[in-house]
Amino acid sequence: KMSEQLFVYGILLDKALRLRSFGRDVNSKPSVLEGYRMSDFNQTLPYKCVYQAKNNYVNGLNLIISHEELTHITDKIERVNDLGLYKRVIGKTNNGLSWVYVKGDKYD
Repeated sequence: KMSEQLFVYGILLDKALRLRSFGRDVNSKPSVLEGYRMSDFNQTLPYKCVYQAKNNYVNGLNLIISHEELTHITDKIERVNDLGLYKRVIGKTNNGLSWVYVKGDKYD
């Protein structure tokens, strides 16, 4: 079974929420996402997301999950297929390449 790394920086930092969402204690490690910045809540981006920004970084966790969990659980939590707030891309962390949900196209 292929495992995936997912960098999280928002609600999935909450261990109780991870337990509820995945039905298990997901393996995680502290991680730093390079080349991104966290949004501050304002009119242009009224929600928590990360967007590309040179020489910036975001602290979070890398979760080790299955491909099925990525497509059936976290894609649904972040609603990548219907809301347009997030899209899933590959980012660079200090723990290697990782999926990450970044700013979607809704507020371009």
